[in-house]
Amino acid sequence: MFSIKSKIIFAYTFVFGLVLIAFAFVIYHSSKAAALEKLDARLQSYSASLKEEIEEQFNENEPLDINELKSLPTEGLRGT
Repeated sequence: MFSIKSKIIFAYTFVFGLVLIAFAFVIYHSSKAAALEKLDARLQSYSASLKEEIEEQFNENEPLDINELKSLPTEGLRGT
């Protein structure tokens, strides 16, 4: 039904497609992991700076006011 030439073309196309899908899968997962690591680092940095800011703004002897906490600067997460 199919010639040898057609079968070879189909086999090479199929194998190339599988290799291409595998390559795309590896690239996707590695870039996802890198983005998550970058986000984790930014979140840790932001939480450390927020902790320092809270410690500077408030004395341990005074009760915390939620409105004062909301007024703290929230820079660090926006942008790249």
